[in-house]
Amino acid sequence: MTWKYHHDRNHFDQRRTKVRSDPSVILRTVLTDGAAAGHAGSIRVPEKCGFIVMGKSRCFARARDEEIDLVHLTLS
Repeated sequence: MTWKYHHDRNHFDQRRTKVRSDPSVILRTVLTDGAAAGHAGSIRVPEKCGFIVMGKSRCFARARDEEIDLVHLTLS
């Protein structure tokens, strides 16, 4: 979905901060060769793009100051 004023960096940053502070929202980062290539808020989006779940793990997220679940995906 494209949000109103999607081209406004300040608006984007404010919305992103709001979304990331909501503990009910699960964001996923897509890595390519160790670098962030994108993100998704629902596992269905990567799966519809051809990714498959290869495993799951947990790690400590400094931004949330707690452990989080990781889903490891690969492009099939």
